[in-house]
Amino acid sequence: MANGLLSVCMIVKNEEHMLPACLQSVSSVADEIIVVDTGSTDKTVEIAKEFGATVIEYQWRNDFAAARNVALAHATNPWILSIDADERLLNPAELRALLQQTPETISGILVNCRSVVHGDGGDTQFSSLLLRVFRNHPAIRFEGIIHEQVTDSMTKWDFAFVPSAITLHHIGYALSPEEMRNKQLRNLELLNQAIATEPTNSYLHFQRAKTYLAMNNPLGAEHDIQQALLYAPVGGTVRPQVLNYGAVAAFRLGNVSLCLERAAESLQLVPNQPFSHFIMAECYTSRGEYSDALASYMNVHHAIERNDTTARLVGSLEVPLVRIAFCIGRSYLALADVENASRYFEAGLLLHPDDVECRIGLAHVAVCTNRHAEARAILFDVLRTSPKNEEAQRLIAKIDMNESAKSTVEEASQRPFLSVSMIVKNEAHRLGDCLESVRRIADEVVIVDTGSTDNTVALAEAFGARVYHTEWTGDFAAARNVALQHTTGEWILYLDADERLTAESQQQIRDVLRAQHEQTGGLLCTIISPHRQPDDATEVHKGGYPRVFRNYGYPNVEFRGRVHEQISPSLIECGAHIVQSPLCIYHTGYDIDRDEMEKKVRRNYELLIQHVQDEPLNAYAWFQLGQTLGRMSMNGKAEESLRFALELGSLSTPVAASASATLAHICGTQQRYQEALQWAEYSLNKVPNQLLALNYKAYALMYLNRLDEAQHEFENVLAIMNNQSSMPESGYDVEMKPDVVFDGLKRIQSMRERTPVMV
Repeated sequence: MANGLLSVCMIVKNEEHMLPACLQSVSSVADEIIVVDTGSTDKTVEIAKEFGATVIEYQWRNDFAAARNVALAHATNPWILSIDADERLLNPAELRALLQQTPETISGILVNCRSVVHGDGGDTQFSSLLLRVFRNHPAIRFEGIIHEQVTDSMTKWDFAFVPSAITLHHIGYALSPEEMRNKQLRNLELLNQAIATEPTNSYLHFQRAKTYLAMNNPLGAEHDIQQALLYAPVGGTVRPQVLNYGAVAAFRLGNVSLCLERAAESLQLVPNQPFSHFIMAECYTSRGEYSDALASYMNVHHAIERNDTTARLVGSLEVPLVRIAFCIGRSYLALADVENASRYFEAGLLLHPDDVECRIGLAHVAVCTNRHAEARAILFDVLRTSPKNEEAQRLIAKIDMNESAKSTVEEASQRPFLSVSMIVKNEAHRLGDCLESVRRIADEVVIVDTGSTDNTVALAEAFGARVYHTEWTGDFAAARNVALQHTTGEWILYLDADERLTAESQQQIRDVLRAQHEQTGGLLCTIISPHRQPDDATEVHKGGYPRVFRNYGYPNVEFRGRVHEQISPSLIECGAHIVQSPLCIYHTGYDIDRDEMEKKVRRNYELLIQHVQDEPLNAYAWFQLGQTLGRMSMNGKAEESLRFALELGSLSTPVAASASATLAHICGTQQRYQEALQWAEYSLNKVPNQLLALNYKAYALMYLNRLDEAQHEFENVLAIMNNQSSMPESGYDVEMKPDVVFDGLKRIQSMRERTPVMV
């Protein structure tokens, strides 16, 4: 050994931008620097030599451990610090002092490694204790072609290691989206190779699950989480990490119960983990269980204060205290405890005076206590520094709406109670039946005509409708919004000419509306829609859509979407509740011959292509494009569109369930039965008891030869069919014929008869 104390060892390739700051951070503590270069073509080697490093050229072999061990073999000092070019040592003087006084019985020192990930919602910081400082001993070597560690070799020889306050700052995730994806793809390739060699290695499955999560592929992550849990021992640090990230995967897949279960199990293994408590708190918040959420956020705070070494060894999301203060305040606010909510929002601002969330939280408190002027002042101050903050904009709009409502109470009492709003073009052959279905219940009918050349306008006027004209621009929402501007009723029912309000609903609708709570802003109606199939058979689809809503006044409430336009987003922004109702609308628009259907689908396709070009991050538009592509038998493109819609993460729960059910169908038709099963289960995790998704699940299980499970699911389908109410739980489903289920059960029986019985 040399007379020095510490050798800094690293491997690099094309790190000219990162390397100087790294080497500068260790220059005062390193007695030698060993750099293994694996093929740089930039100035990396030159920079390393400028810092006095010994540079070793090494041919890259897709094996990180092998490269790192080359560096270890050339180290000459008693201690080694293993560091990467995208890391910086924050306290070098403290490290030297620690090494000088570490007893001979200790062979390794755990270092705090803090990583920052930049995202659309701000920066997220993770921390963990890693074994990066250790004695220069021939038995201590890295293992693993990726996510390599020396921990296994140290524990194998019973070398002792201790925690420390030494800190590395890792900035390797501060990359552009393209750079980050390339890094993830490289990691995925290496992990695939490693798992092929060691298929029962729980740590490798865990790391691949994390990579899939980073690539926004929770289904892929879930598969590896299950494998990791199968092989990970109860003792040690891997299993609690697997459970934590398994909880994250479950949450992204919509399975909140499984998420809670995994986080709780992780806490049983290693208590005082802030990450696990935070996961549980977010789950409870997503379910509206604010008392439990409050308790879990409090547990996060306590766990951070305890700073437990074992929890740090497992690794954790570092939740800033200001964020915890906001979450606690938000929970109190949801529980109507404005005093404690205000106290925690103010506590957060003491930690971070410019925190936007806590400032908006105080604005919510002011609104709840009718201090609108104070709330406005806070919100306008927020918008001065964050002019695009949507929460502040929504809250100001809500204040405006509340004040406007108070000032127009007398005027509102004289308004028509129920208006029917429509857009039409050349609908003379269908409009009469539609208007007849609302003739006795509507106080006004407002129709916008977009260029009829038949008798549509005259027919509408004969029914007493007020008719307005607008030029068709290829945008359904724009046309409907023209109708909204002329509609004066307290409630609005919007229909198409190919729809009729059912007779029973005609009798119910006004009483149903009078019974609504003042916070109710929309009523889900069941749309019953026969779809004529290519063989002229009819398949009945049912869906729940908010077709009746309060008239908050345009543009407070408006339609959005060039085609398959929606009213829900603006209702939600108004703070309105959307509730189920017994009202039903019969839709005949898809009970048409093949030529008409093809024209309609082609029109929708062209409008949706324009829509996604205009709004490339509109998940609902991508969902509708995927459904339309499916109707056009373009399954590959349909799958891409639906996957992207889900990846965007903003679909409502029922729509996400519908999208994943369609993906299950696509995969099943292509004999990709394992994927079909995963998508069906994803859909059912979103919304249980859907006939369509249950049926796809049953068939997938059958083709995977899991016959008992398949039979159980087919029997579930039959039970639900026998007890089905008018509106499907998912908001969308298909009215299935029992023969489809019976055919599946017969196939199962036939498969069993062909399978020999072992005696």
